[in-house]
Amino acid sequence: MAEPTKVILDSSSLIALSGSCLFNILYKLKAKNNLDFLISENVKRESVDTPLSINRFELNALRIREAINKGTITVVKQTKELDNLMKSIEEAASQVFSSEGAGSLRLIHAGELESIALVKLLNAKILAIDERITRFFVENPEELGRLLETRRNEKISYDENAYSKFASLIPQMTIIRSSELIALAYEQGFLEDDLGKGKLTLKASLFALKNNGCAMSGYEIKSFVGKI
Repeated sequence: MAEPTKVILDSSSLIALSGSCLFNILYKLKAKNNLDFLISENVKRESVDTPLSINRFELNALRIREAINKGTITVVKQTKELDNLMKSIEEAASQVFSSEGAGSLRLIHAGELESIALVKLLNAKILAIDERITRFFVENPEELGRLLETRRNEKISYDENAYSKFASLIPQMTIIRSSELIALAYEQGFLEDDLGKGKLTLKASLFALKNNGCAMSGYEIKSFVGKI
């Protein structure tokens, strides 16, 4: 049997799926497509351990915890090698953007840093992350600089040499969002039992993800739906 395809999940994707009541598709996608869903201990802390102490988020955390207990999601234990790589990536990332008011900007959080490091250490090919800043940081730093200037209403400096150092530390990978997982689930018929067939099923599911933190626009949703 072929080796499963490793998919590293960030907490943003987990939370979007669990909050939109679409979490069960992970069970089906794993079995159908020979996928291995993996998360770091920091991601577990962000998506399960901490939310379990907050009434508003307990149900979502329980869904994720159950997937871990059933083996659908595997938690990768912290190692010194992972810690060292994570710290190196964090230090390099912190030198890329700066502002006069705040100095160096630390834009990538612990769970996201650890997820990126896991992709490299486990030789995975796919990182699922719904958070816009980190995706832009990796894929389109110049656009991120413009976005930051708009959000913060101040001049943002971008150090291209620092970005090159950051890029040398991270792996080649495909970055997806929970929306791509839902689109695949729709194509494979996994949404039909609960929601029925048709474009409205996909549209409603994608808007549910958007409303639970998946960074995607209405235009992107229209584009997704238009392809079916």
